[in-house]
Amino acid sequence: MRELWAVRNPSREIPLVAVTLLMSLALILLPTVKENPTLEGTERVRALVLEVDDSQAHRIGFVHVGTQAVRAKILDGRFAGIETWATNHYKGVLEIDKEFRPGDVAFGVVNAAGDRIVHVNLLDHYRLDALATLLALFAASLTLLAGWTGFKALTSFVFIALLIWKGFLPMILMGLNPIPLALLTVAVISASASLSAGGVSRRGLVALGGCVSGMILTCALSILFGKALKIHGAVMPFTETLLHSGFGHLDLTSLFLASTFVACSGAIVDVAIDISASQEEVAKANPSVGRLGLLLSGLSVSKSVISSMSNTLLLAYSGSYMGLLLSLNALGIPAYNILNLRHVAAEILHTLVGSLGMIWVAPLTSLIGSLSFLRK
Repeated sequence: MRELWAVRNPSREIPLVAVTLLMSLALILLPTVKENPTLEGTERVRALVLEVDDSQAHRIGFVHVGTQAVRAKILDGRFAGIETWATNHYKGVLEIDKEFRPGDVAFGVVNAAGDRIVHVNLLDHYRLDALATLLALFAASLTLLAGWTGFKALTSFVFIALLIWKGFLPMILMGLNPIPLALLTVAVISASASLSAGGVSRRGLVALGGCVSGMILTCALSILFGKALKIHGAVMPFTETLLHSGFGHLDLTSLFLASTFVACSGAIVDVAIDISASQEEVAKANPSVGRLGLLLSGLSVSKSVISSMSNTLLLAYSGSYMGLLLSLNALGIPAYNILNLRHVAAEILHTLVGSLGMIWVAPLTSLIGSLSFLRK
């Protein structure tokens, strides 16, 4: 265990981790850009379902319509311990409807007038406890099995999640152009991931240089082919809802193009880190290898990395649209028609542009490493 937590250069790695943690704390404390005025005077609570009444609900085929009445006991907040009736409205859409049964713990909103409950609306099943447990298991496994390197990766993971949630998304809603904003965000993400994995060293800086180069290329490809394919940004789920929620100023197409290279940034970072680490080891083992030999060694490693990561991207994107692909195949639609559909073309764009960026980051990182690792 001691070896797992051994630090090669504390003077470089510990300050980096401390800075990452401080930036994460600053993001946590960052106020929300816009509060929903309809939530004023409400309280979000957990509620234990005691009894349900489905007399006002009807089942039509696979879906429910109407209203489910639920008697629930509020578990926290200033109304904790009070039993009251709540409502669960069915929309007739399996994707968003939820059905409660006695013993379930629900997440609800209490509307009150002073000390009197006016209405309780059950939004969904309460999942935060299970999610917190899963996150704790992830953090414990990462730090236990990878030691200090895992802890650095964990701090980077938290920082990236907060950066997207508290920085990237609110700035888009404020009206900033998604494409340059996404490019800046993935550059910061690449820096956090690369330097966390390789430290403030040549390994980390070479990986960062390769990542940024690959991201710029991927951004250019997404813009070029996104316009050629004439794909509107509304292909992304829930984006059209933004236009009807007071955010009509958003450019959904730019948002879609930005998401293309944000989604593949993780794979690009992985390739760059793998190649820079392998080149560093070759340079240490054989200082007389020369720049050409070091370049060829990086390209040799990149062959196996690229082949496996391109399959990973294909499976990841295909899995996210499995329902659409199944529906189209079930209807017997010819492949020629399927490939021309905007949703399918959008996923093909994601997959191929991401794969192209990942392919080209390999020689770019190898070139940067061959110029850097042998320099005194």
